[in-house]
Amino acid sequence: MKQKAGIFYSDGNYCPNGETWRNNKRMTGKPDVIPKVEKTLSGRWLWCGSLFDHFGHFLVESVSRLWAINLLKDLPDGLCYIPKRPQRNGELLAFQDAVLAAYGLDIPVHVVKETTQVDELIVPGQAFGLGDVITGTAEMKEAFHQRFGRDIASHGPERLYVSRSRLDAKAGGIVGERELERLLVSEGYAVFHPQDHDIATQIAHFKAAKKIIFADGSAGHLFAFIGRDDQDVAYILRRTFWSDGPVRHIESFCEKRPMIAD
Repeated sequence: MKQKAGIFYSDGNYCPNGETWRNNKRMTGKPDVIPKVEKTLSGRWLWCGSLFDHFGHFLVESVSRLWAINLLKDLPDGLCYIPKRPQRNGELLAFQDAVLAAYGLDIPVHVVKETTQVDELIVPGQAFGLGDVITGTAEMKEAFHQRFGRDIASHGPERLYVSRSRLDAKAGGIVGERELERLLVSEGYAVFHPQDHDIATQIAHFKAAKKIIFADGSAGHLFAFIGRDDQDVAYILRRTFWSDGPVRHIESFCEKRPMIAD
């Protein structure tokens, strides 16, 4: 769960501002020694911390420094991550590209696999994440309100149920969810399975809904980035841990607490 990985200044001093925190604990920390440089990266890059391939963790932990884009006069040459899983290879996953595109970014992303010396690295603080910081800083909220999904038009039904019934049981679900769906359809709700749609379609549907019900999960984090206080949100719990995370995220970013169904 913890890795010795991070950033050193050119003079050899450690840069603690680049650390990843979760639940008020460091997830990355100072390496014991400064390793030899294996690769160089030219240009001006934005440090984005740890790259998570899990949808929910990417939404919460891998976008937590993008707020700085909103304050830069010029876009950086690209974004710089370290992989959460050391064995990770390859480019960004499709949903990761789509989330960055929804934030208005179409710039290179470099995933650091070797000890790399960067010409210039902008290191913003972590303004969002798991734990107390799930409510986000003022700068984080302002940046996402201004940028995230702004070019995606709302499209979809006014009543939406965001379901988990098509996910593998190991992912966790609600007992009797298909019966719940039948009842909600009779009340005029459309059943929406977010994993069957691309990010732009999910955002379009979340924007369009006037009443939206979530089965507790990562989709609540995506909604929180574009939700409004004129939308009515209900949240059905399915677990005894971390269910308050998406709720607090929605409440803080949308400035309206969801109705909770336990």
